[in-house]
Amino acid sequence: MKLNFLLKKFLIFLIFTSFVFSNISFGNLLNNSGFEDDLESFLFWQRHPTSGNQIAIYEVSSEQKYTGNYSLKISSSNGGSLRNYCVIQPVSVFSGKSYKASVYVYSTEVSNGVGVIIKTSTIGWNATWPKVGESTYTVATSASWQYLEMSTKIPQGVSTIYFHLNIRISANSSGTAYFDDAVFEVIPPGKITGFIATQGMLGGEVNLSWVAPGY
Repeated sequence: MKLNFLLKKFLIFLIFTSFVFSNISFGNLLNNSGFEDDLESFLFWQRHPTSGNQIAIYEVSSEQKYTGNYSLKISSSNGGSLRNYCVIQPVSVFSGKSYKASVYVYSTEVSNGVGVIIKTSTIGWNATWPKVGESTYTVATSASWQYLEMSTKIPQGVSTIYFHLNIRISANSSGTAYFDDAVFEVIPPGKITGFIATQGMLGGEVNLSWVAPGY
């Protein structure tokens, strides 16, 4: 049986797709995402800020937890201006691919919200990508655990992002937030659909058509 051009093209697509998938890790890309490991040193996470007049208390706590035995607790009594406090973890990514970020949060009296931010820099609220509109936040006070989720497409030329768990405290106020079960994962492509095989014009010829997922 002869393979026509469409069949060859389909086989090349399958081989290429398998190669791409073999180089992309699926599942949670964060380490110590539930804050159950190495309680003293916050293994894999960076705290910011940790000096100057913006110091917050960062600790692994058993006071509130969504699953397991512990969660991350950030608390602060702020000074004379709006401040942000966060923990950060760098993650290797593929530019042009779509990723999903999520976390469970429990907050008390956080004046400007609790949320997830994805940036291409380690620190600085005004990092060029993404801006506040591409982060996700909850209300300032939630009496129970809330689930936050956002998705974003990695810009071209970016190979590392910085996953932030962040609280925003207004001037002359205080607040506490807990974070648990943080996730950052690639969004897999959809399935191949509309696969149709029809008999060709020549003997032994098969015409194939399909809708390939965008990825």
